[in-house]
Amino acid sequence: MKRQQVVDLGLALTLVAGVELQLGGRWPPAIVAMAAAAWLAAVLLRHRLRLAPLVGPAALAAAARLDTGWTPSFVLFFAIVLAAWILGWGAAQANGWRAAADAALLTAVIWTALIVIGGRPLLNAAYLTLFGLAALQLGRLARRSAGQVAAKRLQLDAAEEGRAAYVRRVADQERVRMAAELHDVVGHSVSAMTLQAGAARLKLEAGDAEAAREALVAVETVGHAALVDLRRMLGVLRRDMTAE
Repeated sequence: MKRQQVVDLGLALTLVAGVELQLGGRWPPAIVAMAAAAWLAAVLLRHRLRLAPLVGPAALAAAARLDTGWTPSFVLFFAIVLAAWILGWGAAQANGWRAAADAALLTAVIWTALIVIGGRPLLNAAYLTLFGLAALQLGRLARRSAGQVAAKRLQLDAAEEGRAAYVRRVADQERVRMAAELHDVVGHSVSAMTLQAGAARLKLEAGDAEAAREALVAVETVGHAALVDLRRMLGVLRRDMTAE
């Protein structure tokens, strides 16, 4: 399950639990159930419609107006704070005019909902507006912070990839250098051994056994030195391949 789906599921369960707590565990009336369903649908549609969460407080207020036996004080507070948070999260990079329009729209929804419900709308609207605007700003700040963290993570990943690419490039260059050195060592040693072997053959044909022996000793010496160099370079290459 993706992270966003987990968030959606958690919000859905929270909304249902909030409505049930407000109702005291009893079965919700039809109008309350429809309002809760509209609230849930609005929150889940927030990815497509940025202002959709504001439907939640309006739907709850309408349900309270139609069902006078239900006063959604706690649920309405939660709906307003959640709608404000989502609104701020979706408009983290909003300019001054858009931010002001979001704040004005949220305030209008809060006041309208409380006027529809009745009671003490002025007092309730004052503190709900305060909490709503605070949640709106916190949503913006949280989204910006999350964006900065994501951008920093991308920079670190890019730097790590660049470092790994540099290490691979240096290793490839070192292999090319060692391959060229290996070629030079083998070529020089084989050439020297070929010349010494040819000289030994000529000395043997001429009957000069001592000179032929010295030539063969030189072949052995050159071959042994070449073998030492080969083992050294192959050992370095093997260590590089193991390190990768």
